[in-house]
Amino acid sequence: MDRGLGWRDVLGRTALATGARSPVPADSLELGPHRDVVANMRNDRAAMVAGLARVVRSERALVADLLPAVDALIARAVEVATQLHAVERQVDPGPAELERRLADTRGEAPSPGRDQRVAVLERRLEAVRGLAARRDLLAAHLGACAAATAGARHGIERIGTIGAAAAAAEIRAALGTGAGLPVS
Repeated sequence: MDRGLGWRDVLGRTALATGARSPVPADSLELGPHRDVVANMRNDRAAMVAGLARVVRSERALVADLLPAVDALIARAVEVATQLHAVERQVDPGPAELERRLADTRGEAPSPGRDQRVAVLERRLEAVRGLAARRDLLAAHLGACAAATAGARHGIERIGTIGAAAAAAEIRAALGTGAGLPVS
């Protein structure tokens, strides 16, 4: 009796048996080219956890409460990267190409069709300029989030040299910088 293919045949027995996971994070498609920035932030967080494990418990207590702030910052970066990738897809063609098309259309002989195309291109150019400004704001915010996470990692790495209290102040300052940019 031939029962055909089962789900284990399709998905592979070894992946399910070993618990192997896909090497591509689930959010990589929605983050687009910004997935590396988020991956670096996640790596910084992992390094912070490893660094905290090497710190004396009494000093660790001064900075351990900052990990939830780092987690929130990474979550915000994922949100911003997703928005940024969506905006970038809408900006094509860019303002320069639209301006060129608009100039070419205005150079055509007058006709009702030309006037309609000019109006459409002008509206599209205005919309793309707005999207480009939004893209720039989102990119700056994502960069600030990444810099804040790197600064927090640097602060944790310096606990042994500057002390936990000074490192905690440094980390709080870094995290405040990354979280302080308004984007909505």
